[in-house]
Amino acid sequence: MAKLVCEDVNVERFFPVLYPKASQLIVAFDEHVISNNFKFGVIYQKPGQTTEEEVFSNTEESLGFLEFLDFLGDKIQLQDFRGFRGGLDVTRGQTGTESVYTNFRGKEIMFHVSTKLPFTEGDSQQRKRHIGNDIVAIIFQDESTPFVPDMIASNFLHAYVVVQLTHDTTGDTLYKVSVTARDDVPFFGPPLPNPAIFRKSAEFREFLLVKLINAEYSCYRAEKFAKLEERTRSALLESLFEELQLRSRSMMGLPIGEDDKIENGSGGFLENFKVSRSGLIHYPVAHTFLKFIVVEFHTVPQKSLYFMLVSDGVSLHDYRKRSVSAFSSHCKRVSNVSVHAVCRNTVMLYLRCKSQS
Repeated sequence: MAKLVCEDVNVERFFPVLYPKASQLIVAFDEHVISNNFKFGVIYQKPGQTTEEEVFSNTEESLGFLEFLDFLGDKIQLQDFRGFRGGLDVTRGQTGTESVYTNFRGKEIMFHVSTKLPFTEGDSQQRKRHIGNDIVAIIFQDESTPFVPDMIASNFLHAYVVVQLTHDTTGDTLYKVSVTARDDVPFFGPPLPNPAIFRKSAEFREFLLVKLINAEYSCYRAEKFAKLEERTRSALLESLFEELQLRSRSMMGLPIGEDDKIENGSGGFLENFKVSRSGLIHYPVAHTFLKFIVVEFHTVPQKSLYFMLVSDGVSLHDYRKRSVSAFSSHCKRVSNVSVHAVCRNTVMLYLRCKSQS
């Protein structure tokens, strides 16, 4: 039956999902890669610097670089900062005292600014421990300087947005932008204009932030991250299946292992089957004698009820033979019960109830 819907289905049996919040868990699984938090590196490259050690050793910030940081986001104090911290220390000051942060279209962005991270002479890896673990970084240049991505050795950095300061004839600030990424990173927009020179403006800021966010999303499709994502998604899918199965068993009142007990979920919905004004069966249905479990029910014309049952070694003949007397003992209004096989270990139970006088 499942192959009629999707030919790729290769499972042999299905399990009912009863947990009321199952859809929320499934949506959370489907959207686990969607993030509203981003961290990007910002590396200051002085004229003539061509090595990793040189760019990560900069301690002074030019006026042009400070102006760009102010344009990029807000300077915040890290101590007790309540927003997205991007892995920076906000309690003990081990990653510096300040950083640059912004909230863009509901997305929190923390920038790892190379010159604001602590630096110890001779420790070339101190700042790289943070920026080297970012996926996308900005390279800021005060003037034309060659930048080669290979100059920064990193397994994670996959894309760079190079921003070079320049000015027009009137002295207004302009930014020349170029983008470079690893070969297996798909194209990401918005595309650069020709020439890729922008005035300092709100429009350019939006362009730049969108470009950075899209760059990270695109990098996730590169081979390295795609393989990690596949393994992560497989593990999350297995975890989702186990949680839904466990919660469904709990909802049905089936026994679960001591290690698998769900917090606030021990009762199951059979124990909470209460009086209903619609004329439904309003007595707890003891399920031990037939070992069946109610999966779903709804009203139909003439106050009939459908129950989906999951059998536990009880034959269909036994259901037909014992269902009427069993349900009648709990609800005197049951006048007829018919049982229909649906698939392996599953039956449909149809109850017709007498009209209330």
